Amino acid sequence: MAKWWVPSGPGMLRNSAARLMQEAIDTEPAGHELSFNREDVMCTPASAEGASDDESVSINTVTLAAAGDGDGGNAAKANQSCIVVCHGYALGLAAFARGLAAFVTKNPTRSVSAIDWPGMGGSAELPSSFVRRVRELERAAARDSTQGDRVVDAIEDYYTDCLEAWRLKRGGRRMILCGHSLGGYLATAYAHRFPQNVDKLILLSPVGIDGSKGRLQPAAPLTASTADSEPASPTHDAITATGPDSGPSLPGPDEQRPPERPPSLIAQVAQGIMRSAWRFDVTPMAMMRSLGPLGPSLLAGILGHRTAAVYRQKAVRDYIYHVNAGRSGGDFIITRLLHPTFAAKRPLEKCIAELPMKVCFAFGSEDWVDATPARRLQQQHPQRIQVSVVKDCGHQIALENPTGFASYLESVV
Repeated sequence: MAKWWVPSGPGMLRNSAARLMQEAIDTEPAGHELSFNREDVMCTPASAEGASDDESVSINTVTLAAAGDGDGGNAAKANQSCIVVCHGYALGLAAFARGLAAFVTKNPTRSVSAIDWPGMGGSAELPSSFVRRVRELERAAARDSTQGDRVVDAIEDYYTDCLEAWRLKRGGRRMILCGHSLGGYLATAYAHRFPQNVDKLILLSPVGIDGSKGRLQPAAPLTASTADSEPASPTHDAITATGPDSGPSLPGPDEQRPPERPPSLIAQVAQGIMRSAWRFDVTPMAMMRSLGPLGPSLLAGILGHRTAAVYRQKAVRDYIYHVNAGRSGGDFIITRLLHPTFAAKRPLEKCIAELPMKVCFAFGSEDWVDATPARRLQQQHPQRIQVSVVKDCGHQIALENPTGFASYLESVV
């Protein structure tokens, strides 16, 4: 896409992210000194099969800490794990700014690092050698369908190797790893490859657990039973389910569900067009980029129809636009890891069941992601897997309810 056609650029993205982070600091009570420290961490992933030597990438990193403290001070002496937060598709690390500021204010001995994935947000574009390697694997898979998993392998290996290289560059400490949506998928893949480096896995409305290819549709609003879990305080906005008999009132894996009505002819045609476009990396964000100067107005119109008040803030709309206008790496990997319905091409449910660490799921009370696979895992592994609901938000938990996200994070770390 020609640079002149898209009204965005790296400087505009950095400025919009910095504005959100500064606003997050300014909203915290007086007397709490917080600082966001940004750096570009150059990471060289371990050589994968067929990889070239020039697949290094710069990862945009922001660390939030209380002034003079954080994991670099007392927390490190206490040998605490570092908390690392990873964004999902179509957003970036600044979406967590308000929630992380609220968390660190209440937990001044902790710091949190957030990253932009390679090819997304403020991180560098995906190396062209990596993109070529994936496309070569796709051509091989087109000739031999048994080779299809190698595409998923290449992407998962590259992203998890990049995260491991980032961890080593940052001191090599064990992590409490938190991933949202597509970031939850990649965080799970990392925890499966490097379980020795993860103390706890926190998955915020993750995609890719289930492999069902059902049509994409909003999930019914989640409700929570408070009979077995009381809020931590009158203003606590997270309801935590600690066992299979508490938490979200969702159908169990063996419960009978009413049959779904078949999609209309128009819906079937629309889904067919979407599947065809998906194969060519044409996603909603790619279409927005193609509209050039009309993109910001289109995005503002779409966000204006969402119920959460945060989307009416110009700073938030500007950030979401610049995150998606500048980098296309998210489109490149999501179309290869997921179907257009956001079901995984290689589901993570079995992978999560094999993880040795505690896994904490959280969904928004108005989330469109189906929590049933997470509840199924919880019923199978009640001592190790927890499912929670954060009230008053949808899929974008940290952005739509930052105080609820901060309370939830505090309850599980």
